[in-house]
This record gives sequence, structure tokens and C-alpha cells, in this order.
Amino acid sequence: MLKFENGALGYVEGSWIMPEGHSLSSLLEVSGTRGMLSVDNKSTATLSIFKPGGLREELTPLFNDGYYLEIKCFVDSILRNEPPPVPGEEGLKSLEVVLAGLKSVFTGKPVKLPLEEEMF
Repeated sequence: MLKFENGALGYVEGSWIMPEGHSLSSLLEVSGTRGMLSVDNKSTATLSIFKPGGLREELTPLFNDGYYLEIKCFVDSILRNEPPPVPGEEGLKSLEVVLAGLKSVFTGKPVKLPLEEEMF
């Protein structure tokens, strides 16, 4: 469970467990008081927007094969000797959230970000 500065709550779950015969997929959902966003990569990574009253809007992705594009962009930035569009510090922020979650599990207490000490 995540609590943001504005008081909003968030929940993150990850799993690699799939029944035999099912391909690997990923799903991202963001729910709030005014609706929900859902992206499922099983087909074409369509973005579904659910609004109050049951209204639903679907947006067709502008790209397919996001991992290929992500790696290509990173390699291109190295070849051009330019900084990548998403700096490594952003990955460190994601890692910090995960480490805070682990610390919370081990201590049984909420953990504030940014972390003030090293975890390991």
C-alpha cells in the first residue's frame, strides 16, 4: 500500500505465476475516485479509460513492441553519446519504492520516502 503526499492511496502487485499453457502478460491498472485506466499487453496494449457512470473509452496504442523500442532508444543514446530520454535516476526511484516496501514488510511499519538509510 502506498500513500502519496496528497493523501491518495496506491497498491502495487506483481506476479509471474501463470497457469500452464498461458502466455506471459502484464496488466497495469490505475484506479481513482474519478475513474480507472487499464493497459493490458495481451493484444495490442490498448489503453482503456473507465469513467463514472460506466462510460468506457479505448485508445489504440501509437506503438507496439514497447520493449524493443525501449532498448533501441537506449542503444541509440549510447551510439550518439547522448543522455537517455529516461535517466537512470528514475530507475533508482522505482527501486527505492520497492526497498521501502520490503522494509515495511520486515518491520511491520509504514516507511516514508525518500529512504534515509541504506537497506542492504
